[in-house]
Parts: sequence; C-alpha cells; structure tokens
Amino acid sequence: MEERRAVADATFAELVDAVRSSLQDASGASGLPSPAVPSIASPLARPAPFAGEAERCSGFLLQVSLYMEIQASQFPTERAKVAFVISLLADRALSWAEAL
Repeated sequence: MEERRAVADATFAELVDAVRSSLQDASGASGLPSPAVPSIASPLARPAPFAGEAERCSGFLLQVSLYMEIQASQFPTERAKVAFVISLLADRALSWAEAL
C-alpha cells in the first residue's frame, strides 16, 4: 500500500511539474504572456478527466496542452490555465490537487 501511494505521489508530482513547465513555456522566457493567438474553430474535443492513472498521465498532458494551445483565447492568464487543468482532475488526482 505504501509503495502504491509513493507511485501515486510521484505521478502527481510529475503532472504538476509538467503543467508548470507547460505554463512557463507558454509565457516565454520573460515571464510575460505570449501574444494572444486567435481562437479558431476546431473539432478538438475537451480532454477527458484524469483520475490519477500513471499510464494515462502523458496522454492527458498532451491533450491538455493541445487544447489550451488551440483555444488560447479561453486561457488569458496562468490562473485560468491552472483552473482548467484542475477542473479536469477527478478521484485521486483531484484529492492530490486539493492537498496543494
């Protein structure tokens, strides 16, 4: 049980680091927001909720990253991006986020 919890904690830490990295990349090296990219009509589906399964983590991050890039006008601030990611968390992953 302890080993599973350690794996889950490591997975969540990886998720948080990846989101932070993605957000920093999106804002550029200066820390200023990148110029607004117009939102385009896209058939891109909203990412499915992530419940904390380690094997789904990288796919989830890819989908979230693409969605935020294509729908950039919906995420004008870093806070909006973080709120969006948290809104996609469920079960274990959501409880990990609540702990932060």
